[in-house]
Amino acid sequence: LSRACMVQSVSQRSHMAAGWPCSQTDYVGLDQNYGAGSVYWGPGGSLLLTTAAMASSLLRMGLANRALDLIGYYLDRFVGADGTLPGKCAANPTQFNDGLADYGRLLQLYVNCIHYSRNGTWAAAHAAPIARVVNYLRQLRASAPTSGVAAGLVYGSAEHDRCGEPDYYFNVNAWGWRGLVAIGRLHAGGDPLPPPEGVPINATWGNEIIAEAVRWRGDILATIGRSLINTTTNPHVPFFLPSVARSGTGLNSWLLSSCLRRSRLQCYVFEVNGAGLSLECQVL
Repeated sequence: LSRACMVQSVSQRSHMAAGWPCSQTDYVGLDQNYGAGSVYWGPGGSLLLTTAAMASSLLRMGLANRALDLIGYYLDRFVGADGTLPGKCAANPTQFNDGLADYGRLLQLYVNCIHYSRNGTWAAAHAAPIARVVNYLRQLRASAPTSGVAAGLVYGSAEHDRCGEPDYYFNVNAWGWRGLVAIGRLHAGGDPLPPPEGVPINATWGNEIIAEAVRWRGDILATIGRSLINTTTNPHVPFFLPSVARSGTGLNSWLLSSCLRRSRLQCYVFEVNGAGLSLECQVL
């Protein structure tokens, strides 16, 4: 474990050694023991962040088989026929599913599982639910506004606990873009690591996804450019908001708003960097 994580400190290794078995109590078999709706603590939870965090750690620790079991189980059990994940927002259950950033994360994680495990048989077994997630993301894109300050951006919930506050969040769109790029490259080529034997490849579909991702990236960056807010004291220091800035929004009014005081919303900005748009954001 210490070698896998490149940890040198004795105290850090001790913490990791203790934390690793504790983290396994989040599961009963392959069932999450957290995130089961109003109950939360109990088996059957469908909150993706739990399994996504666990599987990502497992892959990096060289325990790919366990990661594949968890992600495969999640894909088989929780991806609906329309490509949606469980969890209608209680505040607005008919309009959108909560946690729309989860869809792109799931696509990227599927590709990561293939890269780390080199298991084409597993990839083929779970290709169908992944295709449904891709199609759902493309449907969200198709319903995006074609003009205005949020042109081309998906509207909805940034994450579960704030699902009652839908908006054109940049983390939702950045993760959606990244997920399409990952799947598109897997099928159309362009990945630094070629897929292992057994992965079902559809180059035509992959090229379509890549083209969609290119358009989406352009829309995201254009909207970020329209949403940067300069300080009143130094107009050369831009502030990057968690969601699309409406016309007339000023930095001072935003700083004093309830939006900033909700610490989670600040994290949505950092997620855009995590999705791979950091360089582009910095040069705008």
